[in-house]
Amino acid sequence: MVEPILYSAFGFLLATLLWLLFLPAFWRRAVRLTRARMIDSLPVSADVIVASQDRLRAEHAVAMRAAERRAELAVGGLDTARLAAARARAAELGQRADIEDLRAKVAALEAEDARMRRAVGTAMEGEKRSAEVVLAAETARDQLVAELKASKAQAETSRLAAEQARIEAATLKSQIAKLEARGVPTTADNDGPPNPMASLFKRAPERAGA
Repeated sequence: MVEPILYSAFGFLLATLLWLLFLPAFWRRAVRLTRARMIDSLPVSADVIVASQDRLRAEHAVAMRAAERRAELAVGGLDTARLAAARARAAELGQRADIEDLRAKVAALEAEDARMRRAVGTAMEGEKRSAEVVLAAETARDQLVAELKASKAQAETSRLAAEQARIEAATLKSQIAKLEARGVPTTADNDGPPNPMASLFKRAPERAGA
């Protein structure tokens, strides 16, 4: 039971001793490699050092110029923004003035529209009255035309009656002339009956006069 523990402890101590023996060699190799890398990274001459400094100065100058350029662009953008804002303000003021002018024009147009509406209403009332007058005149004209037609018809009827009476009178005259030619008396005696031909002869002029 004790022997395995002793062997294990002896092996551990032996391994530690060997590691301590080879540790300086590993350390020296690591130092050598690190030194070689540092030497390789360092410049090997003054020209290389000057060139490196010039490169650093150039990079710094380029960076400064880029920063100045960005600052100039920012300032220019700010000026442009201010100019655009001023133009927008002027345009806004102009638009407000145009809006006020348009409002005034709209108010004037509304007033003109109201006036025109009143004028149209008055004209429509006058037209309505004129239409009523025209309608009354047309009605009166139609009545006059109807009366004129009736008068013409009555005159035509009277003319036809007169013409018929003249024809009858002429016929009666011719009959009386024939009777007189035959010796038939045309007038009634004082004691005798009335002659019908004489009465017809008397009525004929009366019809003609009517």
